[in-house]
Amino acid sequence: MNPNRQSWNRQQQELQRALARPTEHRKALELFLSQHAMVHSAKVSRSGLWSFEDEIWQGLNEADL
Repeated sequence: MNPNRQSWNRQQQELQRALARPTEHRKALELFLSQHAMVHSAKVSRSGLWSFEDEIWQGLNEADL
């Protein structure tokens, strides 16, 4: 599996655990914001993270769009 997707899945599991524990809500917020950035263009999010959006559009030419 793609390492970026493995990272996404791992973060999803951590997020679910953190949401279940009130003492870890700050961690949950950080994980949520990280994942939120990954569904938008890296240029827009300015996070420096890999993004699903960039992966989708990568390599497409004008005709494909």
